[in-house]
Amino acid sequence: MDQAQFISLVSHHIEDALSAQAPEGLEQSQMLLEAGKHLATAPGAKRARPRLVYCFGKIVGVEDRAEDLANIALSGEFIHGASLLHDDVVDAGTQRRGRPTVNAQWNNSVAVLGGDIMLCISIEALSELPRIITKEAVATVATMSRAAVLEVETRGQIDLDLNQWRYIAEGKTGSLFGWCGRAPAHLANNLDAADRFKRCGELLGIAFQMADDLKDMLDPESGKNPFADILNRNPSYPLLWSVKQSEGLYKEMKALWEQPSISIEEAVNIGQKVLDTGSADHTRSKIIEHVGLAFEALGDYREKPGGQEVIDWAVNLSKSFLKTTQG
Repeated sequence: MDQAQFISLVSHHIEDALSAQAPEGLEQSQMLLEAGKHLATAPGAKRARPRLVYCFGKIVGVEDRAEDLANIALSGEFIHGASLLHDDVVDAGTQRRGRPTVNAQWNNSVAVLGGDIMLCISIEALSELPRIITKEAVATVATMSRAAVLEVETRGQIDLDLNQWRYIAEGKTGSLFGWCGRAPAHLANNLDAADRFKRCGELLGIAFQMADDLKDMLDPESGKNPFADILNRNPSYPLLWSVKQSEGLYKEMKALWEQPSISIEEAVNIGQKVLDTGSADHTRSKIIEHVGLAFEALGDYREKPGGQEVIDWAVNLSKSFLKTTQG
């Protein structure tokens, strides 16, 4: 089974998991599955985590265990989906991938409980796999939650240390990427690969978050305001780096974030000053650096079947963001 066929299999699993009929008399619970479907089957889903599961599985020679890998991939996708549903409630988000968020289309309760249902399905999908996979999945959710809490607590802190930003990025994004590597390695009972894949995934996750931060500044998703991170007082990587290059910009950004409200015009104005510091070029260089470190983390597994696919995926991701943000 090649990667395209595997992604199709995972997509079918996702559809099936979210198409179950609620027990008679509990029709309201059907709404929670519809909320999950609204997010997980939306056009434009990258399926980044299932792709990584397939590639890492191929490296350790378990690609023939397609159903097991598909269950791992579904679990990773649903853990990610649950985090997005919960994030949109915390952020009061109204648009995602050009569509209304679940909390905007239904309400916060549906979004929160829909995310909880997705987490339950994600754990249930692992029930027939080695116990260590489920144990580490639960630990990953806990890591993501701790990072998300810190992200909320640091909102509006333009003097946030870059190491703290890294902790949040590694916790929210890198930890799940790392689990998508460790889980297939556990299927092969290969602890060396599990450790290397975890580190590779964490580094790719940091690069992925940097790219997402850069996209917010230069090519926001349909329906999102330009420089949304400035409007939302979110200390993204390019913003934090830029204010460390200019004391004047730091003072201006700090004063802006202390205002009770920020207009789009104010965000665009200071956003241009952020770009004038060279923050976009610097962030691009750090994305490339972290992708390179991820390659190194693979070690000799780079030469295995599937190793090149991990590299190609990361390079294509980098190129897509670099191309998009350079115009």
